[in-house]
Amino acid sequence: MQKIKHRKILSVDFFIICGVGLTILLLLPVWLVKFPPLQNYPHHLVTAKIVKDYSNSIFNCNRHFNITFSFILDFYVLKVE
Repeated sequence: MQKIKHRKILSVDFFIICGVGLTILLLLPVWLVKFPPLQNYPHHLVTAKIVKDYSNSIFNCNRHFNITFSFILDFYVLKVE
């Protein structure tokens, strides 16, 4: 009599296939549109630049902006005024 090999249902191959499938599924919106909606992207870049160079005396960001951190609904919010 031959022994039947039982393969584990939750094997490594299953997780790799699911991971690749979910990655493709999450990237579909980026691949399917010609111009992705990035309206707030410049704002995020400027905010990151201000936070990075806040104490740099060349840019004088601390003279023009005030950075405050607040906690709203389980999120930390960075506010540059």
